[in-house]
Amino acid sequence: MNNAWVKPIISIKDVENLKKALKVGDRLIYRSMIKEETDERIVIPKSEKVVVVRKYPHLVQVENPQRPGKGIKTMTYTEILFQRREIPWIGYGKEYQIKNGVNHRV
Repeated sequence: MNNAWVKPIISIKDVENLKKALKVGDRLIYRSMIKEETDERIVIPKSEKVVVVRKYPHLVQVENPQRPGKGIKTMTYTEILFQRREIPWIGYGKEYQIKNGVNHRV
């Protein structure tokens, strides 16, 4: 048996099935990175429990139920799929991914 790391495969059909299965009111975890106030070079990961508020063709709007009206955030269906399959998701922007050679495509 090969112990090498295998790149996870996510197909378009998997994303389409998630779009159908995901409903308004479903609970998710929103992960983000926050810069430290004293030293901007230090980045702190932050996770919070959120609820789906609206669904769109390419993304989902989520909100923290403990702080309604304090800010709606967005998540892509791919990000949710990675989260449900417990695959590490690099939530940085495209510029960061190109600069550092990180590439997660569907």
